[in-house]
Amino acid sequence: MATKRQKKFVKIVKENLRKPGKKPTLGQIAREAGYSDSVSNHPKENITETKGMKELLTELVPEKEAAKIHAGLMKMETLDSFTFSLQDDDNNIKKIVVKLGCRLLSIGVIPIIGKKIAYFAVPNGKIRKEGLELYYKVKGSLAPERLRVTDDIDDLPEDDLDDKLRETDPLAARYKKYSKVKKTKKSEKI
Repeated sequence: MATKRQKKFVKIVKENLRKPGKKPTLGQIAREAGYSDSVSNHPKENITETKGMKELLTELVPEKEAAKIHAGLMKMETLDSFTFSLQDDDNNIKKIVVKLGCRLLSIGVIPIIGKKIAYFAVPNGKIRKEGLELYYKVKGSLAPERLRVTDDIDDLPEDDLDDKLRETDPLAARYKKYSKVKKTKKSEKI
């Protein structure tokens, strides 16, 4: 269950979303809601990702409503236009627009310049991409970038290890050459 501070935090966030201009950080909002500095310095871990906050957000935006909003994001389009010659056939213009993956809205004539203008809706790739990323994050199926570190040096024989060092470090190669000369001179003395 959400605490009083969490409810106050959400209320302040909602108020600030409606205000024009620069928005405060989540840390600043957390301090205003009564959280300590140590909690406010890491609001994501200490506030927004807690069980109580997730329950509160589910109450505020039910899953069905969130799905509707997300579906709307996936259908986002922007308006664009292009001018054509007066001789271009309207059906031909429509074919061109549709072939580009857009939705024709209307075709008009601009007599002053002697051109036709086609207005069409273009899928908004940026918003759709962000919507998909958000969907996969929420569902937990967006894998973070992974860095694989291997430690195969322990398994290498000593000669291979020297070769590996020489490949990566020219100073190591020079040292190896020097140490062989030194070993040979020592063995000659005996």
